[in-house]
Amino acid sequence: MFDTLVEYLASHAPPQFPIPDAKKFFSSVSTTESSRIFEFLISRMLPDFKVTKLEKDVPEALALLEYPYIRSVTKSALVSVTTRQAAVNLLVLFNWLVTRLTTMERSPLEESEDDEAVDVNLEILKNILKDLDNCGQLNHKLFQRLHPREDIEEKERELYETQAELNKLVIDIEAVEEKQSEAKILEENITKINEYNQQMDKYIETKLEEECKAKQDLDALEIELDGARKKNDQLRDQIETKMMISPELGVKFEPENPSACLIKLQNDTIPNLKKAIAKHEREMAERRIRYDEKVALLRANIEEEQRKRTAFRIRHQDFVAVMTNQIDSAKSQVERANVENEAIMNKNLDHLELVLNKNVQRVETVVKDADREARLWEEAASISEHNNMVAQKAQEMFKHLFQ
Repeated sequence: MFDTLVEYLASHAPPQFPIPDAKKFFSSVSTTESSRIFEFLISRMLPDFKVTKLEKDVPEALALLEYPYIRSVTKSALVSVTTRQAAVNLLVLFNWLVTRLTTMERSPLEESEDDEAVDVNLEILKNILKDLDNCGQLNHKLFQRLHPREDIEEKERELYETQAELNKLVIDIEAVEEKQSEAKILEENITKINEYNQQMDKYIETKLEEECKAKQDLDALEIELDGARKKNDQLRDQIETKMMISPELGVKFEPENPSACLIKLQNDTIPNLKKAIAKHEREMAERRIRYDEKVALLRANIEEEQRKRTAFRIRHQDFVAVMTNQIDSAKSQVERANVENEAIMNKNLDHLELVLNKNVQRVETVVKDADREARLWEEAASISEHNNMVAQKAQEMFKHLFQ
């Protein structure tokens, strides 16, 4: 049948028309190639025919041409031609069209010399067409036996349902993994927060130690100031009473000359002492100012650190509480999702097991039907061979009749 199609296209199609290759044709026929062949063959009988939508236009045209097995011309038979058997079924359509065209183009080429010859030719043509129609009926019956459409549609529907359930299961598993990842991230954040909290505790302890040292420095300064204050008071008492003259004041007491000693005390020692006291008081005042500034700064730092520590502890406690709630919520969601997904997985596994058992039964049925299908293929080969013989016989008869 394929050679008949190729010969017809080679002899009648335009030079630029691509002739199909047998190897490619029986492995997979593209929609473009089949549309081109259908359009060329049918347009020779229906001049206005164009293929815009293969699965719609071709069945309508075949119905107009009174194709006897129009019900077998389905969308899958025209479009989904990906197996050798599907290509053979498509070739049956092409062969029927070529046969019609050959009959139409050759029968009116010459008129018979007499009415008797015309009657003989018509009778021969009727027998040939009847034989071809019988072959077409056998092909249709064989096609129906080899390809029960209901079984194919049922298997496709079950396959789609199983695939949809598997896709849903994959989505559920991905959602659980995402929740587990979120919970892990939250736990890592809590660990980092705890580490930061420990660092802040160490920082606060360091500040407390600095605060304690600052207080010790303040106490030392207070003691130093008290000592200086007492020494200053003692000097004042010595000057005011003028009763205690000692080597510390730089005056040597001479009993035989007390008035000279007193004069020296009034003119030299006392002014020097006053200057020393004034200088000491200025130094004490400056030291007091620095002391007050340092004390104020230390107290301000201590108060600021205490305020920051209190504020941080409050924020930290609030943050830890929020994060703990989020972690507990995430863990609860993950546990709930695990339970739900485990139930879903068990349900899907049960369903998959059921589907698997059905498929095993189908495989067993297929194995049992292997011999029957082999016989059917032998029958198909026989029918195909018979079709070739009929077509060859028709060609020989046409050549003999119209030479």
